[in-house]
Amino acid sequence: MLQTVIPALSIERADCKAAVIGWGVFMSYLVIYCLLYTGVVKSTPVHLAESFVWVLREWGIWLLLTPLICTGLRAAHASAVDHHYWKMLRSYTLLGGATLGVALTCRVALDVNDGASLGASVVYFFPKYGTALVLIVLAWHLVQKVRQVQTVEQTPPCSADPRESADRLLVSTGQHETLIRIEDIDVISAAGNYVDIHCKNHVYLLRSPLKQLEDTLPAHQFVRIHRSHLVNLDSMRHITRTAAGNGSVILRDNLCVPISKKYWAALKQARRVPEVSV
Repeated sequence: MLQTVIPALSIERADCKAAVIGWGVFMSYLVIYCLLYTGVVKSTPVHLAESFVWVLREWGIWLLLTPLICTGLRAAHASAVDHHYWKMLRSYTLLGGATLGVALTCRVALDVNDGASLGASVVYFFPKYGTALVLIVLAWHLVQKVRQVQTVEQTPPCSADPRESADRLLVSTGQHETLIRIEDIDVISAAGNYVDIHCKNHVYLLRSPLKQLEDTLPAHQFVRIHRSHLVNLDSMRHITRTAAGNGSVILRDNLCVPISKKYWAALKQARRVPEVSV
């Protein structure tokens, strides 16, 4: 079963700042180019206002769309609890299609209003805007990789002594670190040498193998239901089991996580929620 997460969508200030800086530099370059081309190549009077308006007509919509794209990319990755790449690809396709649709509609509408052909305008702007979208996605991934490396390098390994874990965990948000309460954690998912911690519709990062972190958490509160997942028993709301022996568990906030057949015995011993067979 595909697991789903309904994250709290919010535009981060860092995304808006990056969009303003990135597109500001690019559009400033275009304005300077227009001025030089007009004055040097065409040898006609230079009009700063006209160059600025032209650049805004061409690329201004992306200044608004870029923070929304970053928010959509974060939501797509947060919803893939088990790194379900087909689901992530579907999210990317929907996000890219919606973004290109909005950008092309706004820009082509301006051209058509000026008397240009609809088909010619779409053919002209589609490759330009498609390239812009791809570059934004690649830049976002690059920034996330850099943040991830910095987090792994700066965050100390999780202690294996349960007495040192207390009732909170020090986790990373990608830009800074914060303390979260263990009882608020819904599910912890393995991701190589670190884990993704889903807590109150947010996803945090912690440098620690899943097994090592499992040993530090209260055994009466967390149970392994999959080789890649630990769940908080207090977060469980509903269990579904298939005839094949696998299943899924519904957590609070509509989070759905798969259950492996191998871990049913441990879950059966600890579960506190109703089971339904399908």
